[in-house]
Amino acid sequence: MHNVENINELRRKCTLCTHESSKEERLLHFQEVHDVKIETVELAFINFEAFDEWKNRTEKETKSKFIVRRGATSLKNGRKKNIILSVTALVFTYPKADWGILRHKEGTEFERQHIATKIASKIPFDEILDEIRDSVTDSKLDRIHLLTKKDLYNIENCFNIGSNAIKHKDDGTSVDACEMESKNDSCILFFKPQGVTSAMYPELKSDDFVLEIMNDAQCEMLKKYVSLICIDGTHGINGYDFQLLTLQTLDDMRQGFPCSFFISNQTDHFVLQIFFAKIKEKVGEICPTVFMSDMAESFFNAWSNTFQSKPKH
Repeated sequence: MHNVENINELRRKCTLCTHESSKEERLLHFQEVHDVKIETVELAFINFEAFDEWKNRTEKETKSKFIVRRGATSLKNGRKKNIILSVTALVFTYPKADWGILRHKEGTEFERQHIATKIASKIPFDEILDEIRDSVTDSKLDRIHLLTKKDLYNIENCFNIGSNAIKHKDDGTSVDACEMESKNDSCILFFKPQGVTSAMYPELKSDDFVLEIMNDAQCEMLKKYVSLICIDGTHGINGYDFQLLTLQTLDDMRQGFPCSFFISNQTDHFVLQIFFAKIKEKVGEICPTVFMSDMAESFFNAWSNTFQSKPKH
């Protein structure tokens, strides 16, 4: 199709240094420069179950993880072209605590399924971690022994066993459904999905997304502890490039307490005024002594245009 004589001429960086080479040159580079022994093995399996058993066993024994970077390819005739998995094993002379452990410490697929079963059985995370760490011996430390609670949450989300609800694969559909379920609830102060215009705020563009949440408990906390208001912004919470703004106050223990969440792709002065205006509709007029935010003046200006109080910024 593209008149390429040798597909291996595609040059990539070495995983151990910055040297660029083709596939054939890279294998030679591994041996000559990094003293890495290359062993290529061709295997045939009678079915997928036999392959899966071999893969799980090999991953555990070699503390590695095999990843298919490309799935089946759709052909023009509608059929699927299956992928032949080719694995080149690199045998390194490195200490037992190798750098490959930390990247995939959630374990093999069999181990992940075993852990998922325990999570689904409502076994506390601390008990699962204790059992895993008790299995460590003096002579053997596997990736699975380095698990943390964050890894267990990842497994829980991956197997979708965190709740009894069936989640939509598309986040936008999930939020729409949540908003519909909350018509009789007061926790959603304002919601504008992407792809529609707002009759209340026509200045918002069609592709703007705005979601503001405050439940009754958060409302009461804001009314009770209002001496200090803090606006905290968080970027990169998901793949949509939205920003999460959290309005916090100090509770009786002088700890930050989140009183409202605001998620949007825009954080300009107009959108911030929507944020504060909806809080005012819910809570009423509030008069903090101190208003904390980052250096951007848009937060404080939007607050001042919404509330009568002029706290110290």
